This record gives sequence, structure tokens and C-alpha cells, in this order.
Amino acid sequence: MYNDAKKLAKILQKKSASSSHIYYDYMPEELHSTVLHQAVYHAFKMFYP
Repeated sequence: MYNDAKKLAKILQKKSASSSHIYYDYMPEELHSTVLHQAVYHAFKMFYP
């Protein structure tokens, strides 16, 4: 799944508009039940540093 996610991130980066920013954050320490909370937290940290 890791390799598939990396491939998808590369495809999105190539195909996205110049105003778009694609960021891939690998979180190996997170579980399926906790990854969403951490992903949202990291996203807010990027929008509001």
C-alpha cells in the first residue's frame, strides 16, 4: 500500500494545476483508527503554521 500511495502522489503532482500543492505524509506509527485524526491535525498545521 505504501508504494501505491507514493505512485498516486507522483501522478497527482504531475497532473495537478500549478496552484495546487500535493503533500504526501507517511505515518507508519498510526493505526487505521488513528490516522484520520493525525492527518487532519497535520493538514491544519500546514494551513495555519
